Amino acid sequence: MIRSSFLVAAALLSAQAALAQGLPPSPGNLIVLRVGDGAATLTSAAAPIFFDEYTPAGTLVQSIPVPADAASQPVGQYRCTIRGSAASHGRLTRSTNGIYFTAVGFDADAGTPRTNYEQVAANVVPRVVALLDITGNVNTSTGLTDAYDAAEIRSAVTDDGINLWTAGSSGGVRYATYGATTSTLVTGGNPTNLRCVDIFHGDVYASTGSSGGVGLIQVDTGLPTGSGVPQAYLPGFPNSNAGSSYDFYFANPHTVYVADDGSLDPGIQKYELIGGVWTWQYTLGIVGQVARGLSGYTQNGVTTLWATSQVGFSSGNGNDLIMVVDTGAGSTANVLTSAAPGSMFRGVRYYDVPTSLQRLNGLACGSADIKASGSGQIGTDVFLDVTHPVGFPLIYLGTTNLSAPLCSCTVLTDLGLLTSSGSFTLQIPNDTALVGATVYAQGIDVFDPAAASCPILSFATVTDGYAITMQ
Repeated sequence: MIRSSFLVAAALLSAQAALAQGLPPSPGNLIVLRVGDGAATLTSAAAPIFFDEYTPAGTLVQSIPVPADAASQPVGQYRCTIRGSAASHGRLTRSTNGIYFTAVGFDADAGTPRTNYEQVAANVVPRVVALLDITGNVNTSTGLTDAYDAAEIRSAVTDDGINLWTAGSSGGVRYATYGATTSTLVTGGNPTNLRCVDIFHGDVYASTGSSGGVGLIQVDTGLPTGSGVPQAYLPGFPNSNAGSSYDFYFANPHTVYVADDGSLDPGIQKYELIGGVWTWQYTLGIVGQVARGLSGYTQNGVTTLWATSQVGFSSGNGNDLIMVVDTGAGSTANVLTSAAPGSMFRGVRYYDVPTSLQRLNGLACGSADIKASGSGQIGTDVFLDVTHPVGFPLIYLGTTNLSAPLCSCTVLTDLGLLTSSGSFTLQIPNDTALVGATVYAQGIDVFDPAAASCPILSFATVTDGYAITMQ
């Protein structure tokens, strides 16, 4: 499924004139969204953005420009610039299939005064989504004419290069598709002033620094595309530590890190889900520096974090890219590199290999479904959950692909492991001998009344499944 979705997206991208200006980034490196070319001090005028690739040691590998004027704007695509001095602009995300990095901006020439791009309607200056794929191509053919009128578009995320969710300073979360000019307002409540939008384990989350409540919100469940869906703060937000929430990284379903640039507790805040409430544990980073962009990677149970950070709260010129390994409160953060004068690091994402998880459809015989997330890399975790069960959900895993028809169901695999609930974390050992091995997972909905129609499997229905190939 991952490969086929990439091929579909790639075909759409190639139908337009993609900017083939970069080399394929290397797994294990960082992608940093930089604003400004260093030629002049950043102001409220529109400024160019770049996808910069860095090694984990902070060495620049390449810099991939995004169209910033008519001369660099391919046919059928938009310019994509942002306000140079705005800390809220320049957020960066990575798709759940691992193939795309996403940024947003305005269809305006670099140097355009703020009153002539950000403070005008979107049907005059479209709000643009820029995609960088893992071959090094930039595509800016999505320009929304109905979103964030006279306001800021701040971030976007995609699951597969086709579906897009955006966030901005008003109007909440919106949904659009690649190449579209119109969008759908997804959320129907407050707050509408949002900063970063991202996807974790199949659900959409966003951060807000709104005066009505700072922290993280969840947008319904799943990946909503319709209008008026509910949203709510995660339990535990707002709180006394969250002063100004920006980017965030879920290490697992019960651990989240939040970048904060407020005066209360600036830095990288760690929260654990304890008793159903997200509870602050400690704050990492460099003392006296705020954090805004944030990314992470968790392997062998240890989380490494990267953030864009700076002294003080000004959104002026020059800041740092920092790294910290979370070994507990007091973990030391180090500066990897600093932005040159006339530029700023905004967003950051770690680039590991694209996910190896493949969804296997057409197996289910009930109303329950299964979701999975993770990359399949050795030393990392894959999270599995049965959704919308009618009875009692379980998950079973095996190493043989049976795909055996049973009444209207299809049993995916042999019974190697049966979980005790509908949630399970598959912890993949860090053993190179496992590379290439595949584990199959499928959900069971025990006591689903729909099972009664099958005399052989009369006590349960099954979901679709996943093939998890270790890499």
